[in-house]
Amino acid sequence: KGEHYGKLINSSKIWLCTPSAIELIGPRFYEIMGSCSLLFCRESFAYDEIFKAGEHCVTFKDDLSDFKEKLFYYLNNDEERIKITNQAREHFINNHTWEHRVDELIMRIKQ
Repeated sequence: KGEHYGKLINSSKIWLCTPSAIELIGPRFYEIMGSCSLLFCRESFAYDEIFKAGEHCVTFKDDLSDFKEKLFYYLNNDEERIKITNQAREHFINNHTWEHRVDELIMRIKQ
């Protein structure tokens, strides 16, 4: 809960996160992008407008055929993992804060 949850995300090198069965992207994706952990998630069309694989997250195939290889690669390559987590955090701050969501909601209401 709360602060403990945030500290847990920030202390993890990689955080596994997948969309719901109906491809909904929950707040956890944004929380991870805003932290210092690598967002590691299944390939999905649902992400296309939110973030880019290899730039803001690392994705693995639905059949898990590349899961282990990618997981161990990023666990053992700090420089590349940190580069992606920094890009993800910057992307989150510039595009996905609550302020951005409120601005988007107001814009849609005014249309």
